[in-house]
Amino acid sequence: VRRLFQPLIEMLNSNRVPSKVILNKGEIAAYSYILPPVGIRDRIVSSMGFLKDEEGNVSRAENMLEWLEAKARSEKKLLILDGIYNASFLEQDLLKKGYIKIKRVKMSFPLNQYKNILDEENIGNIEESTEIVNPVNINPDLISKIQEEAYASNPDRILLFKDSIKNITYNILLSGYYGKILSSPSFVLVSSEGILGSILVTDGSEEVTMKNIPLIVDFFTNPSFRNAGNGSFILYKSLRNLFLLGFKKVQLWVNENSPAYNFYMKKGFQRERDENITYMKDFRESNQGI
Repeated sequence: VRRLFQPLIEMLNSNRVPSKVILNKGEIAAYSYILPPVGIRDRIVSSMGFLKDEEGNVSRAENMLEWLEAKARSEKKLLILDGIYNASFLEQDLLKKGYIKIKRVKMSFPLNQYKNILDEENIGNIEESTEIVNPVNINPDLISKIQEEAYASNPDRILLFKDSIKNITYNILLSGYYGKILSSPSFVLVSSEGILGSILVTDGSEEVTMKNIPLIVDFFTNPSFRNAGNGSFILYKSLRNLFLLGFKKVQLWVNENSPAYNFYMKKGFQRERDENITYMKDFRESNQGI
């Protein structure tokens, strides 16, 4: 843990990231800080908490939140509380204030089982009527529009990267923000009717645990063509290509409360111990946080 946080500790000690502390008798009782944006301009990723359980109280927590919310509101950004420590009492207050709680869990799949993803009898019909296309050969604005429609009823929609009000998530992912995109396992499925879905897989080089194991960073199907086996087919093809490349396992992060979680469970993905709870409130648009 100390090794993981050492770069952040150095930035905090040298005042290179915005931070705020509350002192009690000369000792730090509560703290909050904002992580560097790393090229993503639409969000503030922050953490806050108390050094000890007994130091925690609502008044101090509100003080920290007011500072973070003021910055997010003035800059019109998505506020992400990625880590709240020794402050379990704060959850209900955050939910009342309009924050969205997202619990993401890590799942993995042994690639030698890729044939179990889809009944091979159904492959032929889909293969005959569709084409697999490299994402860079399709207008990213068109893919982004369908991606936004696909996430419309998903709690993860708040995580889409935006430039003003435009969804730029696909461009960010292709740029290597979560690692190098692997070519053959990443593609867009199209037919004469349009884009049916897409999947992007990276080399997993940006992961802290299970590092360098391929990571599915984005996978969606066009809501206009769902329940036709397209999602299972896309996943099958991607996992098959990973297997042919010599990889043994693939991983992903998924919202525990999203329909995707049950989809992966049914396909044979196994839940790992890694999980992450974040609270988010959106100040990016004119309604600011509503």
